[in-house]
Amino acid sequence: MKRIGHFIPQYGTNTGTGKVIEQTVKFLDGLGTFEVFIFKCGNENKYYKLNNITFIEYKTRSKLFPIPFRILKDLFFNKYKLNSIGIHQPFTMNNLLVSLLARIPLDYYPHGCFAPKTLNAPGKKFKKKVYIKFIEKHLITKSRKVVCATESEETHLKEISKEFNTTSVHYPFDVDFFFNSGITYSEFRKENNFKEDDIIFLFVGRWDIYTKGLDILISATKEANRQNAKIKTALVGYSKDEKKLRGLIERSGTKNCVFTLGPMFGESKLAALNSVDYYVQPSRYESFGVSVIEALSVGVPAILSKGCNISREILASKGCYTFNSDPMELADQMLEVTLDKNAKNIGANGRKWVQANLNKTNLESKWTNIYK
Repeated sequence: MKRIGHFIPQYGTNTGTGKVIEQTVKFLDGLGTFEVFIFKCGNENKYYKLNNITFIEYKTRSKLFPIPFRILKDLFFNKYKLNSIGIHQPFTMNNLLVSLLARIPLDYYPHGCFAPKTLNAPGKKFKKKVYIKFIEKHLITKSRKVVCATESEETHLKEISKEFNTTSVHYPFDVDFFFNSGITYSEFRKENNFKEDDIIFLFVGRWDIYTKGLDILISATKEANRQNAKIKTALVGYSKDEKKLRGLIERSGTKNCVFTLGPMFGESKLAALNSVDYYVQPSRYESFGVSVIEALSVGVPAILSKGCNISREILASKGCYTFNSDPMELADQMLEVTLDKNAKNIGANGRKWVQANLNKTNLESKWTNIYK
C-alpha cells in the first residue's frame, strides 16, 4: 500500500481550498489503496489517527519559518516512508521549506493561483512576482506531478513554465447530501424576510470582494433591481472583509436588494439552495468552486463568470449561464434568466454534469493514476 502525504496550508480547512484538500484526502482514504498522512498547523504538537488517516499536527512559532525543525527533520529522513507528498497553495513559506528539505517526490497543487486576474490582485502583485521568479517556477519544474483541477488552469501554468509534468483531474466532492434531498425549505424566505414572489439570486463563499467579484455582483444587482424590483441577492459567507462589504453595500445604495446572511453550513446551506431561484458565482477567478458544485447538485440554475475555470465544461453541457466579469453584462444576464422558460432545464443539465463527472467510479481511476 502506497503512503502519500499532504501539507495543509497554514490557514487550515476553513476556506474553499482547505475544504477541497479535506475532501480529497477523505476520498483517497476511502479508496483503500493508500495510507494517507496529513501535516497541519494546530494549537499544539500532536500525532493521532482518525479512521485510516494519520495526522501530524505542529504548532507554528514564526511566519518566516512556520514548520518546526523536528517536522522538517522527519521529512528529510522520510520518517513516515512516504512515496510522495502534496504541497498546496502557492506563495507560502511552507512549500519552500518542504521542497528544500524533504527528500520525497513532490506533487504540486496550484489551486488556481496563477490566473492573470489572481496574480494582478491589488496589493499582492509584487510579492507574487518575486515568488514566481525565485520559488514557484522552481517548484513547478521540480515536482513529480502538477495536479490541475481543469485544463484552463493547466494553460495558465504554461505561461509560467513549460517544463513540468501535469495532469488535469476534477477534485472529488461528497455531494450525496445535496443530491439526496429534494426538500424545499420555505422557512428560509420567512426567516430572512424575503417575500414569496421575490426572485432570489444566491452567492455562497468567502466574502473576498475582489477575488470573488462581489463588487461586480452588487453593481449588477442594483441595475437589475432598478428594472425589476423583485430581484434580490443573498450573500452567504464570511471573511475579514465583512465590514468593507457592508460599507460597499451601503455606499452603493443597495441595502434594499443585497443582503448579507452570514455563514451557513449543512442543512442551513441546503435550505438556502433549495429555496432560492438562481445561484450566481461572479468570481474574477475561481479554480473549481465547492459552492458551485453544491448548487449544481441541487439543480439550481447557475450563472457563472467565465473566470470560473469549470464554467467552460459545464456550459458545453448546457448546464449553466455564463458572463464576462462586467457588472452590466451580469445585470443583463440576471434579467434574462428570469424570463427564460428553459432555466429549469439548465439547472437539470448542471445536475447531470455533476453526476457524470464527479461520481466516484469516474474519479477513482484518475486519482489512482496520479500516484502510480
